[in-house]
Amino acid sequence: MGLLYDLYSSVVYSIALAVVSSTDNAEDVLHETFMQLWREPTSFALRDGSLKASLATSTFRRAVQVRDKYQAAAFTASKNKEETL
Repeated sequence: MGLLYDLYSSVVYSIALAVVSSTDNAEDVLHETFMQLWREPTSFALRDGSLKASLATSTFRRAVQVRDKYQAAAFTASKNKEETL
């Protein structure tokens, strides 16, 4: 697992950071992606042709979910603030 992390963590982090635009959230996505690989290695069964591509796809999807979650929370907070004014 350490070797895989050394090989692919920079790719995973770069994709996550490009999507979420937050170092904290990108680190969370990186951690979650490798935890999923550790817990469910067969879920990365080279569905996209290589482990690198599979990790990239999984990372992108997870990062989009995180981004959308935070955007929805920010929208709700701003909407609530407008209603109280």
